[in-house]
Amino acid sequence: MRNMNEETKTALCPKCGKVYCKAPALSRVDNKALICPECGIRESLESIELDLHEQDEVLETIRRLTGQQTFPMGSVPITTAAKVYGKDSCWVRAGIISGWLPIGQATRNGKLVTDLTQMDSKFGRINYYISPKLLYEQTGYVWDGKER
Repeated sequence: MRNMNEETKTALCPKCGKVYCKAPALSRVDNKALICPECGIRESLESIELDLHEQDEVLETIRRLTGQQTFPMGSVPITTAAKVYGKDSCWVRAGIISGWLPIGQATRNGKLVTDLTQMDSKFGRINYYISPKLLYEQTGYVWDGKER
């Protein structure tokens, strides 16, 4: 089951939990799940028994040869994104939830949060994922993996 945002063409990979915006790969594990391209490559490399370090080297070579900008693992902190936009953190959170700031996703208990009325803390904690790649595509800012 894939959760694809039609407006920004992003999906959440069920294997690594990252947001991706390229065509999905079919998982070799169950031959059903649609996963991000990087997880697809990793599953392929695992099948020929390459360790994690060797997989990273192969992926870095692919990125370098295809001219792709490389991005660190993990989410860009909300405060960093806010500084990039010159706004406050609430503006970033509201934009992600409302969909007019297509740089990531907001989830609660694994389900997308897409309505500002769901921001009430009585419903529980909201987790925000800001994609380094999507932030770069929107602003030109390259996050180096360190909180500012």
